[in-house]
Amino acid sequence: VMRSNVWALSKAGAEVRVSAPPTMTPRHLEQMPCTVCHDVREACEGVDVIMGLRVQLERQRSALFPSVNEYARFFGIDAECLELAKPDAIIMHPGPCNHGVEMPTYIHEHERSVIHEQVANGVAVRMAVLFLLNAKRNAERAELKPLEIQSDR
Repeated sequence: VMRSNVWALSKAGAEVRVSAPPTMTPRHLEQMPCTVCHDVREACEGVDVIMGLRVQLERQRSALFPSVNEYARFFGIDAECLELAKPDAIIMHPGPCNHGVEMPTYIHEHERSVIHEQVANGVAVRMAVLFLLNAKRNAERAELKPLEIQSDR
C-alpha cells in the first residue's frame, strides 16, 4: 500500500513524506519520489493530509519493532501531529485501523478525519480504476485486430 500511495500521490503532484521504523520501510525507498522522515512529527509538519497505514500485527512475530506500544509512541499519529499539520489538514487511513497503534480512537474519530468516507468509497474507487484499466486494455487489443467487414450479401 505504501509504495502504490507514494507513486500515485507523487504522480498527482503531491509532496509525499514517509515515516516508519527502518525495519518496516521498503528497499530502495530513497529511490522513490518521497522524503523519508525518521520522526512522525517531522513528517506531519505543515501538511494538508496525514495518512496512516495499517500495521500488520500478524507480522510482529518477525520483530519489526520492539513493541506495539513503542510503535504507537514513536510513529503513531497523535494530537501533536495534528497540531503540527495545517489547521485544515485531514486525517486518512485506508482501514482497517488498529486503534491505539497507528492512531488512538480520538484521532480516528476526530472532526478532521475522513477515514469512514475513505473506507466506504474504497471499493467503488478500486472498481472504477479496474474498469478503466480494463477498458484501456480492451481498446488496445481492438486496435491490434484487423477490421472485419460484415456483409448481408
